[in-house]
Amino acid sequence: MQHERLRFSAYVRAGEEIRILVDEIQGRHPAHSHDDFIEAAYIDAGSGVHILNGREERISEGDLFLFDPHIVHAFIADGDRPLRVYNCLFQPPTLDPSFKDCKDFVDVAYHYLFYSLSADDDPKGYIRLTGASAAEIRSLFYEIRREYESRENGYEQMLKANLMKLMIYIFRLYKKDEAQRQNPSVYNRLVVQEAASYIRQHFDEEIPCGKLADRAFLSVNYFRKIFKEITGMTMIRMQQNVRVHTACDLLVNTRLSVSDIAARVGYGDLKFFYQVFRRVQGRHPRRLSEKPQRCITP
Repeated sequence: MQHERLRFSAYVRAGEEIRILVDEIQGRHPAHSHDDFIEAAYIDAGSGVHILNGREERISEGDLFLFDPHIVHAFIADGDRPLRVYNCLFQPPTLDPSFKDCKDFVDVAYHYLFYSLSADDDPKGYIRLTGASAAEIRSLFYEIRREYESRENGYEQMLKANLMKLMIYIFRLYKKDEAQRQNPSVYNRLVVQEAASYIRQHFDEEIPCGKLADRAFLSVNYFRKIFKEITGMTMIRMQQNVRVHTACDLLVNTRLSVSDIAARVGYGDLKFFYQVFRRVQGRHPRRLSEKPQRCITP
């Protein structure tokens, strides 16, 4: 299919990371692909045909699409009524800095969605959700447009926050849609990777298993099961390994006392710290002049 190749820089002002467009399509909209950006498109009104990589699909109000770069698509509106399409354009790195401390597992949702776009055994390059006319989806696109057009103080942060919410809504709809091709093993692996990352970042804190399960929207028992299956250890054992690994580094590279090091890595009970250290390293955590045995890397 003959088409135009679009680049993100052609749609945004200097320094912008997110753009919202509203197209009122009458007749046929030119075929195009995106060289370097992602598009979330919501059909706000009207009906017609959507051509995706040469394949035609009927579309109507409430349909929601998520497009990978390079997919070729075009819209054709029915009759005299315009097809109104909200397009949210962004590049994947836009959200990455926000993933580090996200409490909603938006990174899991985001990466699972884009695995689903480009899976080797089904690389269709887009996700379609039909009847996504829930008030949350519609109002979120409206809010993104209002923020983008008003450009009030802090609008860039509001755009990013709303884009993250949009990814979560799409993820939830996708997971509930029986017509979608699901891959629970990929999702479970992403959940556990995110949980392990959280443990490494907050190793010196008390981390109840229920907290990590809640972050992943899973039951505690199921979370424990998949964590052990994928990592080969419990989350408590992983946290202990990270703490001892950090304690090893402090023993070698600082002049802190053992009790101070135990406190720094999250152990107020020195006797218990000794027990954990011996189990992980096979020796007492006394100050050593030489490099200690190889620490377990979690």
